[in-house]
Amino acid sequence: MASQNNNPFISIEYLRVNSIINDNVDSKVLLPIIRMAETKYIQQVLGNNLYEKLVLLATSNPSLITGYYKTLLEEYIIPVLVQYSVYESVPFMNFKFRNKAISKQGSDNSTPADLSELSYIRDNVLQTAQFYSERMVNYIINNLQQFPEYTSANLDVTPDTQSYFNGIHIPRRGFRRRCFGSEGGEIDL
Repeated sequence: MASQNNNPFISIEYLRVNSIINDNVDSKVLLPIIRMAETKYIQQVLGNNLYEKLVLLATSNPSLITGYYKTLLEEYIIPVLVQYSVYESVPFMNFKFRNKAISKQGSDNSTPADLSELSYIRDNVLQTAQFYSERMVNYIINNLQQFPEYTSANLDVTPDTQSYFNGIHIPRRGFRRRCFGSEGGEIDL
């Protein structure tokens, strides 16, 4: 599981084999994307303590990962990380950062996707990633006694049990929320 490219959970080769990312995508592009997805999504869901424990196990001696930790890593974390890596890579497949500008790639045999098509693809990948992330959170919560690091206090990154984000709800203008006080009287909020 630990890889030679400094990503403790998946390698670039693993990402290519287990996702829609083609073999000809430059490793220099994928490496920082995997790292970013790992810290941005995996660490956020696991919290710093559980994340650090798994990184330590994966980098020091992967054969020490057994039982619930092995199941968590292989059946939950890795699928989530693959999907979020694809999600984060989509914008960078079409566009390249150069010295003087950001350029759009093209070739003789294909036409680059437009922004609406990229957005559609990215949204689909995000939905899949959130589905897998929700499964991971449920597995951890259903086995809390096996993961004491998940509930231990840490001020850096605390576990986030919300896998789905559908935007912000802003109530209509003029909408008043009515509540009832402890003595039965109506209170406007």
